[in-house]
Amino acid sequence: KQWYQRRVRGDEKAPKLAAELAQYKEELHENTLLVERLVAEVRGLRRSNEELRCAAETNSLQLASKSEEVKQYREQVTMYDEVLQSVQSKMLALGSALPSSLKVVLKELV
Repeated sequence: KQWYQRRVRGDEKAPKLAAELAQYKEELHENTLLVERLVAEVRGLRRSNEELRCAAETNSLQLASKSEEVKQYREQVTMYDEVLQSVQSKMLALGSALPSSLKVVLKELV
């Protein structure tokens, strides 16, 4: 009789357990879809991150190249300034031997 009562109770619980199992399966399916979506999103973010890293590296290289160009231009400007100062001082030295009317013209040029 005891065995029979346990069997009846088990049979009564079966539909409830089957419903719970179906609910867990549905939740598992939803969670699986969510995980798949999140994995795809993470992959996309990693791809974007790698693209940004490459762009930053490229920008860094371009900046270094431009910095080198600026350095070369500054060196050229310094050289031209030195040449100009040398020419101006030579003109002034030559100007001291010139007549005063030409000295005025020379000063305007310098």
